[in-house]
Amino acid sequence: MNKKLKERVRQLLIEQPKTRDNDNLLISEIWYSESGFKSCLRFGDFLEDFEKGLYTSAESIRRARQKLQEDNESLRGEKYNERQRKGKEVRQTINK
Repeated sequence: MNKKLKERVRQLLIEQPKTRDNDNLLISEIWYSESGFKSCLRFGDFLEDFEKGLYTSAESIRRARQKLQEDNESLRGEKYNERQRKGKEVRQTINK
């Protein structure tokens, strides 16, 4: 995993606790910083840049958040335990 991305995600989880339970907010914050803080960026320009690989993939950001929260309890949001419980229920249902 990209160490720079992991550190950026860690900083956001610390500085903005709402990002701990909201991947869309976390991803948008990462992309906003990658845009150079251009709040008036045209959507078409964003899509062109995204296609060129200038923005981190949403899945990479989500995985970084997931790994950080797995390893560090203090970075977990309020929904972490609920997600873990539901995951366990799904696994048990699949195994039946």
